Amino acid sequence: MDVFTLKLIAVLTMFIDHAGAALTQTSPYAPVLGFSALWLRVIGRVAFPIYAFLISEGCRHTGNMKKYLLRLGLFALISEIPYDIFFGGVRQFPDLTPVIWDFTEQNVFFTLFLGALAIFWHETDKRRLSESGDKFGWVSHAALLAVIFALAEALKTDYGARGAMLIFAFYISRNKAAKIITGLAGLYALYIYPDIYEYPFNAQLFAGGTVALIFIALYNGKPGIKARWFFYAFYPAHLLALTLVFALTFAQPLFH
Repeated sequence: MDVFTLKLIAVLTMFIDHAGAALTQTSPYAPVLGFSALWLRVIGRVAFPIYAFLISEGCRHTGNMKKYLLRLGLFALISEIPYDIFFGGVRQFPDLTPVIWDFTEQNVFFTLFLGALAIFWHETDKRRLSESGDKFGWVSHAALLAVIFALAEALKTDYGARGAMLIFAFYISRNKAAKIITGLAGLYALYIYPDIYEYPFNAQLFAGGTVALIFIALYNGKPGIKARWFFYAFYPAHLLALTLVFALTFAQPLFH
């Protein structure tokens, strides 16, 4: 399974997840093909572990890490308004008041950016420490990594510190078995441990997320079809499309 195929799976399941987010907000058990719409959220758990894995691989293979970070940061900014408009409208249903920029939480591109930034710092400072022979330099090295992860949590990026840490953990896992174990631990932290009192549904989310590890295990290291900008642009574009469908379906405009 190549990079292109993994990206297709990730964007499809992400789209399903966000459609489920809208449906479950309007009616938690809205029927979809005879099943509760909550199952759309379970299917959607496949997306983030694949994205986290692909970012770690992107950092490993990119020829210019600074440009890679720049692209992630740029689309984090571009995606924030579509993200806030969509989730702001969904969460305020049925009072669909306008939300243009909401600093209370940030879109997943910020998480991807901070995870990649942690990798960039790790590799850059690791070379410095190796050359200088500083025995205590790893303390400051680890401290700045902790600051980056804490920033993801403080900004309330999608998946927060745990999401950024999963990207970093995938990167430092050196073989396929280690990546699968890392993925399982990360999924537990993402979907079960933080909300133990919602365990029955979170167990379903965990199960949905583990499906991603099957696809990751099938990864063959090949890039496949080149369509980088499509996958970057899909995130803000699909949020805007879902916003329009959501507003038209419930006959209440998001803007008054």
